[in-house]
Amino acid sequence: MEMTQAGIRRSLSYATLKVAHYGDILTDFTARRNAVLLLHHLSLIEGYSHIILQIMPSKKDVLDEFMDAGRSYIDVKYAEALNAPGLPQIVVLVKKNYGVLKAIHKVGGVRAGPVVVERGFKYFPVFVPRYRESELIKHVVEFSPCPANVRLLRSRTTCGSVCVAPSLSVYESQILRVALEEGYFEWPRRTRLEELASRMGISKATAAEHLRRALKKLLMAYIAAPQLMRSG
Repeated sequence: MEMTQAGIRRSLSYATLKVAHYGDILTDFTARRNAVLLLHHLSLIEGYSHIILQIMPSKKDVLDEFMDAGRSYIDVKYAEALNAPGLPQIVVLVKKNYGVLKAIHKVGGVRAGPVVVERGFKYFPVFVPRYRESELIKHVVEFSPCPANVRLLRSRTTCGSVCVAPSLSVYESQILRVALEEGYFEWPRRTRLEELASRMGISKATAAEHLRRALKKLLMAYIAAPQLMRSG
């Protein structure tokens, strides 16, 4: 039976694939260093991951340590730090692929945004067919050349309920997740805005601006959801 467009939307789920690859430079580095890697670009070409990433905090000692680590991993084919006037420092990295992108493509899923690596875990936002979620986890483990720890974190926002997720920037998504994990929204608060800013390597004012914009987008999406659902 041919599936309708609405049926296709309901069959997809939006989730975050949480992966730890033991022995991979990205997870190893963030497991031992209080740093966050933002993978703005990630593509699979002939068995290698081609990555453009940013390190937070973007301090010289953190960057130097990452580059030194890159030279010690045999699965890293190429690594170069690029400097451009007025732009954050970025790193171009070509390394052996660890199977996540291959697994996502295998089940008919798609990566839905930048990848974040923090505290030894990679976070892949994905759209994936609901009936192939367990298959996705199995393939990630199967394709990995090293031991892997894999979980699929469920999101309340899916293609079948709230029709669209708010379009958050990398910084907005990151500060929301860090704030939630560190208890910023608890009462009493377990952390302060200054500590969130320090952890991300940005100023308090910049952190406040990213947080304000992210919360505004989420509230707008939440308020608009009933109208979107009524209109089909």
